[in-house]
Amino acid sequence: MVEVIDLSPETRSALGRLSDRITADPYRSGMAFVEEARAATPHLPSELVRSLARAGAHEGTPVLLVRGLPVPSGLPPTPNVKFDHQREIGRLGTEALLALLGSCVGEIFTYREWDSGHMVQNRYPIASHRTIQSATGSTELVLHTEAAFAALSPDHLVLLGLRADPGSSVQTVVADIGTALESISASSRRQLAAPMFAFPSDHGSHMAGGPRMTEPHPILRQTTEGLCLDYQHSITPLSPEGAMALAELNAAFTAAAEGVTLRSGEALVIDNRRAVHGRTALQPRFDGTDRWIQRVLLRRTLPADERVVSDSRFDQYPSEFRSTLARPK
Repeated sequence: MVEVIDLSPETRSALGRLSDRITADPYRSGMAFVEEARAATPHLPSELVRSLARAGAHEGTPVLLVRGLPVPSGLPPTPNVKFDHQREIGRLGTEALLALLGSCVGEIFTYREWDSGHMVQNRYPIASHRTIQSATGSTELVLHTEAAFAALSPDHLVLLGLRADPGSSVQTVVADIGTALESISASSRRQLAAPMFAFPSDHGSHMAGGPRMTEPHPILRQTTEGLCLDYQHSITPLSPEGAMALAELNAAFTAAAEGVTLRSGEALVIDNRRAVHGRTALQPRFDGTDRWIQRVLLRRTLPADERVVSDSRFDQYPSEFRSTLARPK
C-alpha cells in the first residue's frame, strides 16, 4: 500500500535550491508563501512532479513515502507549547520543502480555527494535551480521515518528518479504505450509509437517550466524485445495527493497517479519500528531543480560490478538543 520514492542526489539538490528561493514567511504571510511555492513547482525535476501529480489525481497507491529530503541541520529543540503560542515564531527552512511537495499534489489550504490559520501546521506532543485524541496528544491517535464530516475536508495531506521519536518506536499507521470496504458485508455498507453516527460533545445539538451528541451523519456517502468515507474509530453508533456495522469496519481497518516510521527528511503523502491514518502512542520526554512533524492540507480545487476556510464542525467540538486548537486573535 505504501509506495516509496527515494530521491536522487540531483533531485535533492534541486529541492534545496528551490526551497531557498521561497522567502515569504509561512506564519506571517501565508498567502504569499503558498504563491511562491506554486510558482516554483514547474522548476522541480519532472519525475518527482509526475509522481506527486499522480497522487493528486487519486491514482496509484493511496500513500507515498518520499525519502531523502534536504531538511536543514541545526533544528531548534522541539517546542513545548503550541507553535502559534510561542513568543517568537520563525521559519525553520523546512516549510518551503513541504509546500513544494504539497503544491505538486494539490492546493494548500487551512482552517481559520486551527493554528491561527497557519498554512503550515506543526505537530508534536504537548503536556496539557497528553490524554486528548489529537495529533498533539500522547495516547494512540486512532485511525481516522482528516477533518471527517467537515463541509470542506482535505483531499490529501503531507506530513514532513523534522525530528523522529527519540525511541524510534512511534509509527504513523495507515490503512487502505478500498481494501477495508471490500472485506465487509453489503448489509454493513448499507448501515454505514445511514445518518446514525455521532460524537459525544458538551456542545452537541442532538440528544441520544441522555448524552449530548453532535448531529448524526452517515459514514459512507455518495458524492459527484464517487464514494466518500468520513471516519473516526471512536465515533458512536446510534443503533444496534450501526454498532455491528461499525465494529466490522473497525476490524477491517485494523486488519489492513500498516505502520510507517517517519524519520527526519521523510514525507508521507496521504490520500484522504482512499486511506485512513493514525499514530501509535508516544512516550514524550518534553525535553526538546520529542517527535516533530509539519504538515499541509490539500484540496484539488478550492472554492473561489479561498485558502483559509471555516471548519464547519467547530461549534460542536467538545471543549476538551477545542482546547487543542487556536482561534485567530
